[in-house]
Amino acid sequence: MTTKIVAALACGVLMTACGAPERAQPQPEAPAAAPQQIDVLTHCGLEYVRFDGRVWRAETPQPEPKVRPDEQGVTAYTGYTHGTITVVDQDTARFTFDEKRYDALVHELVLRPAAQEPPLCD
Repeated sequence: MTTKIVAALACGVLMTACGAPERAQPQPEAPAAAPQQIDVLTHCGLEYVRFDGRVWRAETPQPEPKVRPDEQGVTAYTGYTHGTITVVDQDTARFTFDEKRYDALVHELVLRPAAQEPPLCD
């Protein structure tokens, strides 16, 4: 009987020392990266964005936003749309641009990693 008790105690000590298998704790979702200013080439429309070494594609591509005139009535066209990009997670980014500066149907695009390089535009 003493042998059984010693064996049971030894087994308990070994399991404690070695550690019982731990259960995986759910990890909190990583916060979104800080928004960054970006100029996106949009003369062919708002569909692809190159950012952070990746090519992103809009879930719903949009035509190029029209630049609104400034306070002096001057419209400066560059072929780029200035805005803010925020990487939400590894598969989602958001590009937003100022509705006071640009006339567009939408002012925020949801982007996903592109499966291919963007085509050349006409």
